[in-house]
Amino acid sequence: MKPKTLITVAALAATVAAAALAHGTPEGMLRMKQYMHSGVPAPYGGLKNPLPPSPDTVARGRALYDDNCARCHGARGLGDGPDLKELKLPPADLVHMLDMLPMNDDYFLWTLSEGGVPFGSQMPAFKDVLERDDVWRVIAFMRAGFPR
Repeated sequence: MKPKTLITVAALAATVAAAALAHGTPEGMLRMKQYMHSGVPAPYGGLKNPLPPSPDTVARGRALYDDNCARCHGARGLGDGPDLKELKLPPADLVHMLDMLPMNDDYFLWTLSEGGVPFGSQMPAFKDVLERDDVWRVIAFMRAGFPR
């Protein structure tokens, strides 16, 4: 293999290993595997958060996260929410996922919008629960580092 190919393969392997840690189980890796193989499906592919990461956007995202996500993912996004024991699969450690290179806005939009049922988790789909801009606000909050 050429050195550049080796670096790419090593980076991909590191990303998959990090995702395994973030998801906690092989079943939790199914979305990541699909993403690494096929990318984000239409209509999410290539989308970027249109909202500015302003204090107002982040604060509104925090309130939405607290209401819709924190029971499973925890207040700090570490996958340690109070409902953890009731779940079939542990929720993702979002802080860790945000540090991973390929985790673009379109990945998080897809994940929050479609939920985890197709991948064996109990994460609900939010596309019919939250407005698209509200999903973007949650993503802005997460990207801001789960500020309190």
